Amino acid sequence: MNAISLHRWSSFWCALILSQLISFSILAKTPAYINNEDAALKIKTVYLEPFSDNVNLIYASKAEAKIKDIIENNNQWDITVGKKDADLVIESRLTKNPKSYTLKMGFLFKSGIVIQDSKEIDNIFETEKILGHYEVLFHNLKSRIPYHGIILSRTQDQVTINIGAAHGVVPNQEVLAIHIAKLNLHPKTQAYISSEKIVLGKIVLTKVDEFLSFGKIEFEREPQILKKDTKIEFSKLDRPSLAAPTVPTESGATAVPQGEWVPRKPPQYGKFSISGGLIQYSQNINFLTAGNKTVSQWLTPTIKGSAELWLNPEFHLELFIRQSSFKMNNPMEGSEPGSLNMSLSQYQIKAKYNYELDSSARAPQFQVALGIGSFQALPDKSNPLSLSGLSCGGTLLGFKGTFAVSEESPIDLSLYFNYFLSKTLKDSADASPSGVQINDFGLILRYVKTLNLAYVFELSFESYSSDFDAATGSRSDPSNSISHKLMSTLAGIEYSF
Repeated sequence: MNAISLHRWSSFWCALILSQLISFSILAKTPAYINNEDAALKIKTVYLEPFSDNVNLIYASKAEAKIKDIIENNNQWDITVGKKDADLVIESRLTKNPKSYTLKMGFLFKSGIVIQDSKEIDNIFETEKILGHYEVLFHNLKSRIPYHGIILSRTQDQVTINIGAAHGVVPNQEVLAIHIAKLNLHPKTQAYISSEKIVLGKIVLTKVDEFLSFGKIEFEREPQILKKDTKIEFSKLDRPSLAAPTVPTESGATAVPQGEWVPRKPPQYGKFSISGGLIQYSQNINFLTAGNKTVSQWLTPTIKGSAELWLNPEFHLELFIRQSSFKMNNPMEGSEPGSLNMSLSQYQIKAKYNYELDSSARAPQFQVALGIGSFQALPDKSNPLSLSGLSCGGTLLGFKGTFAVSEESPIDLSLYFNYFLSKTLKDSADASPSGVQINDFGLILRYVKTLNLAYVFELSFESYSSDFDAATGSRSDPSNSISHKLMSTLAGIEYSF
């Protein structure tokens, strides 16, 4: 009898242990759904970079305190005193312009991803109104984060999440457990644009406190896939009506709720620009018999178009073409006609590597480019031949640095220099060139008007010169050397898309 009882108990314990091992094996094979994209937007700790303005910090310190209060009262993120320990850094800058204010705010994640925006504010002075705009911009940026909370704990099919009545949820509401599978980022600034998500499960909220909710798992893609730190978003079919932030109006008036905010997508593909202006041009020719002759044109209309394609944040492709034409005097006595039409053109195609010192939208940038460039000067034919056509260019190595003039000003300054690794020159008079020299450098001022639009001003300097074998060529009076010098002054618009 005892033997039978002992055998039954042994069978029971063996079956129990086997079932636990099978369960453990199943759970161990459950996919973790963890990737860099999902982890890149983790927020548990927040650091407030000291806010700034250009009006003696009249508004910045109060705005920083207000945003800090909002975060603390929301009970979702912990504010840390150390920037290195923070998952998210919040920064803001208010700039007073002659007729308005420009308010900028950015969320900088530890992963390098940026969510940022700006808004123009009428020229007002009431502190409460200014602070109201800070609050609106903060809520706008927070609403762009592609989830609303996280799971704090799980016991069997019961979960606790860090979303409560203060965030707009109600009992019996459905929320979705999600996994961020892919992030769509701006290729140049790493600014967040959108995300692609996988629904891992559905939770019905059974109890809602002020800052916490308790729910039951109704659906789960895989066993035990919902766990601590799984992200939560409101179901699109059961979205709560959250109170819209308001902006204070005139004294005594009721605050006006802001409508649904639609974020502006930052440029992500590239940019193009068109500009026009004047070129100061001169050409010097040293004839074997007639000596030095100089022709110049001081007011030469010109037009320039350029386009840039952003392959990714580091690598860009650029193309620009510049064209001008004018009439100038024939420098050789007895040569006909007495005035000649001249056409000048320049083009460059470059592949550029872009390095930014930090992830902010106007961080200092340094570029190194490799490409080809060409300059052509094509005059009318004359008899006997005086001015000949010239084509000059080669492979170039370009350098460019860009930085903001000041934090208060929306103006960027760029300095560039192109060094030609190989230099070729062809003269239409078939003279044999030697000692070809090419110089190309300049500066660009860029006034940032909006997220997509900027005004540009460019000042550039170029020179192309070469010596020639006087025994070669088809000129009746051979040339020893020729040089072309240009100074371009251009202004135009730039559009990023």
